[in-house]
Amino acid sequence: MTVTGLVCGRDILAQLPPEECCGRILLIPDVMLRDGSDLFLDDLTYTQLAQLYESNGAEVKLVSATASGLYHALFPTGKRRVRPRLIKGKRA
Repeated sequence: MTVTGLVCGRDILAQLPPEECCGRILLIPDVMLRDGSDLFLDDLTYTQLAQLYESNGAEVKLVSATASGLYHALFPTGKRRVRPRLIKGKRA
């Protein structure tokens, strides 16, 4: 278990009130849930947490706690990642 796995669902609610999250994306690492279930340590379910945030206009995603999990959550399959272009300055 990692430290992330010790965070309870109610800890998230206390530190990040759903009514302040309109238009935001909340990424929940899968290691925050008990193995093989959708329960946090305090028995709040991922579905309950997601409904609280989504009813206030936030998007909630359960992601793998890996770099690739974060990447795929931010850049879903089928959406092409746009590479920013460098703006070249004029030379005098």
